[in-house]
Amino acid sequence: MAIKFGCHTSTWVLDYDKEVDCIDHIIDVVSDAGFQGIDIQVALLGKYNNDPEKLKEKRDSKGIELNALTVPFTWPKEKETDLEKKRADFYIQYVKNFSNAKLNVPSRVGPNRKNLLERQKEILSCANALGKPLTKMALSLRFIQLPQKLRILGLHQITNLCLKT
Repeated sequence: MAIKFGCHTSTWVLDYDKEVDCIDHIIDVVSDAGFQGIDIQVALLGKYNNDPEKLKEKRDSKGIELNALTVPFTWPKEKETDLEKKRADFYIQYVKNFSNAKLNVPSRVGPNRKNLLERQKEILSCANALGKPLTKMALSLRFIQLPQKLRILGLHQITNLCLKT
């Protein structure tokens, strides 16, 4: 088995909320550099946000795989809001257009460093709610958790939920 290397688009735009239509440029650079795949944060999908087929065409033209689609959530309450659920459902359907691509769902704690254990419970509750329908859809679910000691320090914000299609 060969090791494949890819890039995450945060190298170009670190802010998960800043919408920038720059994926064509990023895919060109990734391909020219010899990488095989890319993990795209949804804020950078630009013109491809509602057209996964066009993204597939661009990706295929450069020989690049979509390894993952990153959809960050803050989940400030114990239950997903209707808007959060709608957003998650949209990108679950989107990523299903790409074989072997994962949905990467990082939790975002934000600047508030108070009540971290409560925030962690809220995030885990919403992540579990996100994963339940996926088992019915025959999608496998992998939740990567940090050790309790690190989570207490507030480093749990890099916890990821990966959904393999």
